[in-house]
Amino acid sequence: LKVCMPSAIAMLRGCCATRRRHSLQVAEETETDLLAAAANDFQRAVLTEEFWASLEEQQPRHLPNVASQLLTSFSIDDIVSAFVRGSEAGFVAAHKRGEQYMRENIFLSYLDNASLNLTGAECFLKPLLAACQTLAPALGGHSVARLLLEPPEGRGPPLIADGDLLLLQLWGDQLLTLRRPTNRMGVSAPRPKPLLAAELRPGDALVVPGGVECHVTGGKLSVAVARASPSVDAPWPQEGPLLYALLPLRMPEQSLDVALAKCLNDVLLEGSLSQETDNFFRTAVTKHSMPERYGLSTSGLDSFSDESMRCNVADSAIAVNHKELAAKLSRSATELARKVSAAGLRSHMADRAKQLRDDQEQRARKFLRESELGGERIVRTTDFVCLPRAIGCHCEKGAAVAHFKRGSETLNLPISPTASGLIAKLSDALPHVVGDLPCEDPVERICVCQILIFKGCLELIEAPRD
Repeated sequence: LKVCMPSAIAMLRGCCATRRRHSLQVAEETETDLLAAAANDFQRAVLTEEFWASLEEQQPRHLPNVASQLLTSFSIDDIVSAFVRGSEAGFVAAHKRGEQYMRENIFLSYLDNASLNLTGAECFLKPLLAACQTLAPALGGHSVARLLLEPPEGRGPPLIADGDLLLLQLWGDQLLTLRRPTNRMGVSAPRPKPLLAAELRPGDALVVPGGVECHVTGGKLSVAVARASPSVDAPWPQEGPLLYALLPLRMPEQSLDVALAKCLNDVLLEGSLSQETDNFFRTAVTKHSMPERYGLSTSGLDSFSDESMRCNVADSAIAVNHKELAAKLSRSATELARKVSAAGLRSHMADRAKQLRDDQEQRARKFLRESELGGERIVRTTDFVCLPRAIGCHCEKGAAVAHFKRGSETLNLPISPTASGLIAKLSDALPHVVGDLPCEDPVERICVCQILIFKGCLELIEAPRD
């Protein structure tokens, strides 16, 4: 019995581990299927005839409730984790009043009312990756996303799109007014009328043509909208963080000149041209001026005493060399043109787009795997936190300073009054779930807890036993 017991325990442990792996695999497959279904619903709701007509006419269009299913896949913990991992990889920028404002970490930047901008957000968030991969075939084969998080009091300057954009509202309600730019208009020139005024709620999308100014005229719902509400008893909307994604509808790589240049470059590199043509193009690329063999070499002409004779010989030599250059250029260009066709260019663009999508998916897997395996532990809404035993805290609601005391040392920490209720709750030295702490802004709640952990004034603990 003593001999059989260890082997039986090992078999039980192996069986339990296999079941856990199977359960995780099933859960991951279910999540992937749900994301794919939500992304397909999003694509069908966006890519309508009205959508293509608005792009053709360069007119903005409000698309209400097109991402209701996709919206449920975004969680506060995943959003914060995406900005943290993106910051570690150098993809996050912080701006305040139109200027760069990155502090030691994104938590301090956000608490200082700076807007956070995550480039390549699809590589850090599965729902955005699913949306980009689903929209890509209809938008030229490749699609990316940029994620912007704005605190309640950190509204930035008007958004001016370089190209056509799809704005997807994820958190918060806002009133946007779109109009043509006025920076090049004279002072006395009449101001253009707004193209569109749209109230965006979570799950809505907005088509923003290139060059159009997008002004935020209200956070949450604007006061003007609230006053115009027919219901007198309707609650006035509270300010909150805004989160939205920007998806370019036309990438620079999809323009004809860029696509043709990349196709010609690949033709030159693949080595399918004749030796003469290959040498000619390589010479044309590496030489910054006309080679001497095509110009005039005056050596040997000094023996001529007659100036007019030397000029006639020089002119004839230049004419001959120019004819040779023109002939080589014509032959080389003709051979290169045979290698490029409309069908070949479309095939080349499709192959490049597929390669871009594959690279995008590989980067996303890499970043998501790194966020799951390692990195600094970031507090989550389901975590339990508590003051360390040796630290006392005093903070009144509405205060701008929190006092932390350890022995004879006191830390007077400046805080925002909106975080005073949260810290006052923590001062009882009891365990608390992060998501239950009183704070209207869920991102501010996580940022405050994380900064307190960094300063040693708060610690993560295991879930207490009932």
